[in-house]
Amino acid sequence: MDQRFVHAALAVAVVLSLRSAPALADEPTAQPPAAGGRVPYLDEAGQQRYQQYLSEPLPRAFAISEKGAYAAASGTVPKSPRRPSDPKLRALELCGEAPRGMDSECKLYSVDDEIVYGKTADPASFNPAPPGMRPAPATAGGAPPAGGYPAPAPKPRARTRFAANVAIDHQFNAIGTVTFSDGSTANLGDALVGLNAGAAFPLTADGQFEIQGLFGFLFSRINASNGNATFWDFPLEVTGHVNLGPFRLGAGPSLHISPILRGAGFASTAHVDFSTAVGAVGRVEYRFAEKFAVGIHGEWLRLSATDQSQDASRIGGVVSLYL
Repeated sequence: MDQRFVHAALAVAVVLSLRSAPALADEPTAQPPAAGGRVPYLDEAGQQRYQQYLSEPLPRAFAISEKGAYAAASGTVPKSPRRPSDPKLRALELCGEAPRGMDSECKLYSVDDEIVYGKTADPASFNPAPPGMRPAPATAGGAPPAGGYPAPAPKPRARTRFAANVAIDHQFNAIGTVTFSDGSTANLGDALVGLNAGAAFPLTADGQFEIQGLFGFLFSRINASNGNATFWDFPLEVTGHVNLGPFRLGAGPSLHISPILRGAGFASTAHVDFSTAVGAVGRVEYRFAEKFAVGIHGEWLRLSATDQSQDASRIGGVVSLYL
């Protein structure tokens, strides 16, 4: 076969293969998360929250854990000043405080329009350009920060918060017992319902340690067709608290200001003014939302009147609000 014919055939083949080869991209570009894609580890509620996250404004971040916890953050102005302004840090923090996030590590799944889950970089491979290769932002004094990189924004200092709770307590020893005509009985103090309000003051910049003061009332009442008996208590408590993730632990002294027992009808002779008494209270709360918590508490207390005293220790539950 003629050598010139062979060379011509090879040239044609090369040209055809080059024309059919796909064009190479200049550089890879990040693709937005697929709207129909499913996020690993999440239940249906988590999948719906992720779809909602995709329509939230930038900057934004979505974090998940292998136990099914998740959280989203959008924008640089958090609802609470105690949260970081960076949505990535805020999403990780909120995910870690979720019930299923406390026993597993939360990681970023999406940042803005890019899925970053599973992408890691070797820190040793990072070689930043020298400060002279790019302009560095100036500080307040006009000089660039050390190293030519901007200093991270300081985390907002924790602020004083309004605090309130609704309490339902059970007193182990009754203030009084009422016997009805059918032979049944009711104990005054079996159920004490109360409302307390005050403030929580931060002791540290991050708000992990706080001191809280609350004042309010507790009352218990027994009604009958021929009268009633009512007990009123006015507690003031000052407690120290530590915030550990979603949990809040506190303890301190309490002052019960002149509790009273009053009655009408069958209990018209029940007119007792108790002395102001000092007690001690401990409380454990679980924060299930930014502003709300539920908890249990116990209190040691003795009440006295007319040279007699009795144990008035209690245990109960609270629903708390923090603003």
